[in-house]
Amino acid sequence: MNIISCVSSNWAIGNNNHLLYNIPSDMEYFKSMTLNRTVIMGRHTYESLKIKPLPNRNNVVLSSSCKYDGISICRNIEEVYRLIANIPTDDVFIIGGENVYKSFIDDCSTAYITKVLDIRNADTFFPINLDDSNNWHLVQQSKIFEHNGLNYSFNVYRKDVL
Repeated sequence: MNIISCVSSNWAIGNNNHLLYNIPSDMEYFKSMTLNRTVIMGRHTYESLKIKPLPNRNNVVLSSSCKYDGISICRNIEEVYRLIANIPTDDVFIIGGENVYKSFIDDCSTAYITKVLDIRNADTFFPINLDDSNNWHLVQQSKIFEHNGLNYSFNVYRKDVL
C-alpha cells in the first residue's frame, strides 16, 4: 500500500479538520497519483472533502458512524483489509487523517510526501518523521517549487522490506 500526504516542516498535516496548505500543484499531484485507484480515509477526512466522493476513485471510509452513498464504509480495520484483499497494493492509497495514517503506515511500502518548508499551527500530524526513521528512506526528491511564498518539494520514501 501507499500513503500520500502534504506535511509541514514539523510533519503537521492539519488544523481544525482542514489541510494546512492549498497548493494547486500538490492537489494535481494527489489527483494524478490516486486517480482510478482506491483511497482509504477516515470520516473527518471524507467530510472535509470539497467534492464527495472523490471522482474516479474507489472511496473507502473507515468509520463507525458515517452513512453516505457512493462510497464503501468499513467499521474497522479488518473490514478494510477484507475489502481491499483482491486489489493490487500499488493501487491502494491511504489519504488521512492522522489516526488512519497511524493504523496503516506499518503496512505501507511507499510514501508520497509533499513537504512544505513552513510551520503552522496544527492539531494533527503525520504519525512519524520519515526523515528520522531507520526504516524509511528518501528515494526521490523534486526540485523546490514556490507558491504564494511557500517553498515545497515532492518526495518519495520507501520502507525497508524485512
